[in-house]
Amino acid sequence: MRTTARALAIAAVAVAASGSLLTASPALAVPTPTPSASPSASPKQDLGLLAPAKASVSHPAVKQKYGMWCAPATMSAILRTYGYSRTQEQLAKQMVTDDKKGTPSKNIRLVFNSYVNDKGLTMAWGKTKDPGALLNNIAYDVGVLKRATAIIVDADLMPYTNGAGAPNIHMVTVRGYDKAKRTVTVWDPANNRTNGNHTVSVKTLSKAADPIGYLDISR
Repeated sequence: MRTTARALAIAAVAVAASGSLLTASPALAVPTPTPSASPSASPKQDLGLLAPAKASVSHPAVKQKYGMWCAPATMSAILRTYGYSRTQEQLAKQMVTDDKKGTPSKNIRLVFNSYVNDKGLTMAWGKTKDPGALLNNIAYDVGVLKRATAIIVDADLMPYTNGAGAPNIHMVTVRGYDKAKRTVTVWDPANNRTNGNHTVSVKTLSKAADPIGYLDISR
């Protein structure tokens, strides 16, 4: 799927209700993430620099049940690191996920904040195109706050896919990093052979990511 002026897809690989595997399906439009008060400011960068050299956070291996459900699946996994157990079905309903159009990005942030605000935290869409800043922010979120988070990527630009070429906008969790190696560990919820944990360079992740597609955590 190709983005329109105010549109972005969040989807990946379709799975039939019976559980049989299907091939990658094109994503459909949802609004592009809009910038909010930036948690990527210098104070957070300083904290990221002080984070451990490497760290990871565990969460359940949640696989998306349907082709447009990468956001509900990702959020279901991430919320476990906050102590909340929510199913994909519950989150898809709360975020108004459409089986053909995907999940509106503003709903992802608003619903997620309805949970994390109770813990004194806020999530906002953050910039991704500076690999060093992205790694520092991930180091803070995962290494200091010990929470998994999410990023919107073009799945075809991730190194573990076949790289079909057409934009296939998708959401994955961010659950680990290694500063020395400059790598990041993601969990891909897609229901095909690409699902699971993958380690990618932060440069590759930055290149694959939507320009404003990182769910940044701040106090």
